[in-house]
This record gives sequence, C-alpha cells and structure tokens, in this order.
Amino acid sequence: MGLSTPRERMKQLQQDWEIGGNVELSRLIHAETERVARWLDSSEGDDGSVASGLEGVWRILKIHDHLRREMPEPARQVDWLFAPRKDWDGARPIDLMGESLEELSWLAYWLESVSLSAPEAPVVAPAL
Repeated sequence: MGLSTPRERMKQLQQDWEIGGNVELSRLIHAETERVARWLDSSEGDDGSVASGLEGVWRILKIHDHLRREMPEPARQVDWLFAPRKDWDGARPIDLMGESLEELSWLAYWLESVSLSAPEAPVVAPAL
C-alpha cells in the first residue's frame, strides 16, 4: 500500500473506484467541489491532516481501506459498491454513501463489523 497522506490515499481511491472527477468525489464525501479540488491539488494536508469541511474524507478512506483489505482487486471493490444489497432492500453502497455524512459514517461502521467474504444475508419471507 505505502500511501501515507490522506490526499495520496484519496487519489488512490479515485483511481481504484474509477471516480474521474472532483464533482463525484465531492458528492460522496459531502463537500464543496472547489474545496475538494483545492485540497487535492495543494500541499495542504501533507502533515496527515484534513481541513475543515472535508470530514467525509476520513469516512470514505476508512471504507476504502476496508475494501482494499477484503478485496485487493479494485474491480471487485467497484462491483461491490454498485451491486444492490438484498439485506438493504436493494440499496447500493455507492448510493448510500452519497446520501449523507451520517450514512457514509454508518457504512464505514458497518464494514468494520462484517466480513465481506461471508455470503450475503438471504432474503427471508415473513411468516404468514
């Protein structure tokens, strides 16, 4: 892995998840596009910090780190992000991430509590 600063890690995330521009990244971390662009293009944060207004960076990096451990191949990470989950009523992780910082936080927490190598929870019909 060898990535040290949050900015380096975020650029790797963009590459791994095929996020081509700052608009999509900004939507996922719930920050202003201009602020994200300035941060990615500057030396700000070389000390390992992330500026105010970019709190979603830590959450999405936690998700990325977990997916990299569980699924080292970026294509598998992307497949997982875009696959509807039966245990979430068909919601896709990528959509959940874009809803709010709270949902982004929840997903990061959820990933830490499950093993993605385990089979997905089956859909169980309610008893009549």
